[in-house]
Parts: sequence; C-alpha cells; structure tokens
Amino acid sequence: MNQPNLSAKHIIEPYISRNEELKWVGMPKQGIVFRKFDTFMIPFGLFWLFFSLTWFSMALNTSIINSIFGLPFVLIGLFLTFGRKIVDMMRRKRTIYGVTDKRIIILRGASEQRLITLDMKDITSVSFGERKDGHGSVFFNDPGRTHNLGQLMHLPSMRPLSPTFEVIHDPKHVHDIIIEQQEQG
Repeated sequence: MNQPNLSAKHIIEPYISRNEELKWVGMPKQGIVFRKFDTFMIPFGLFWLFFSLTWFSMALNTSIINSIFGLPFVLIGLFLTFGRKIVDMMRRKRTIYGVTDKRIIILRGASEQRLITLDMKDITSVSFGERKDGHGSVFFNDPGRTHNLGQLMHLPSMRPLSPTFEVIHDPKHVHDIIIEQQEQG
C-alpha cells in the first residue's frame, strides 16, 4: 500500500468490526479534477461571471443599491467558475473508501465524520467507469448510472443518487475485489 493508503487504513480501521477483514482501502484522486460536465459548466460560468461583472461595474456608476443587487450574481459566477471545483476538491480530500469481506464503507468529513456502509448482500449491481489516466468511479446499485444535475455540477449539497467510490485509481481492480467478495459471501 502506498503512503496515502496507509493513512486511510489507519483512519478507517476503527469502523471495521472484529469479524471483518479489510480487503481494500483508498481515497479519491486529490486536487482539481475535470469531468465531462465541465466542458459545459466552465464556459457557462465564465460567461455568467463576465456578464455579471460587466453589469456590476456599470451599476457602480449609478447607485449603491444597483451595485448591491448585482453582487450575488458576481458571487454565483465565481462559484460556477471556480468555487464548485474547490468544494469538490475539499470534499474528496476528506473522503476514504473501504471494502471488507462483508461491506463497502464510505467515510466523509473531518471534524464531523459521516459513515455510509452498504452490506455486500444488499449490493444488487456494481459497475465502473475508467478514464485513460487510470482513474474512474465504482457505482453501487445504480442502474444506468443516472445522476442528478447538482451532482454533475459538483454542488456541495448534492451527492450521487447511489453510493459511489468517486475518482479512484484502478476502479476495475476495486470492482473485481467487490465481485469476488460477493461470490464468497
């Protein structure tokens, strides 16, 4: 296991019961990650930001009320262009995934941790997608991998509709481990 996985293993171990065996532990890819939806969101965010900054600068010459009215639109443009990527990066930084012989584990958060588990026997489908760089996601109980708009935009309050190991290294390997554990269970 590499260094980040040793740290992840140390953090996730208290959530593993004595009658379980940890088969895999990992974290999402760190840093800013560009996804397919960004080909739409980044130009849209830049357009929104440019338009709102233009309007805001013109409003500064009229009255303070008009300027204050335009400020939320500038903030929305900043979030659409840059903020959602930062929020996504911070969320992934505080996420750890685990696979035991009995369940999958998703641990999120720093000061307030949120634990999501799914028993192997309750997993009805497992699928994965992999990019050319070797990273991808593993989807659980997600027929057709349908996602909500908020998830595609990486809004902070939106999560995948089903449990997902997002942007992990070698998702096929993790998928195969899960299938093996289901067959042995």
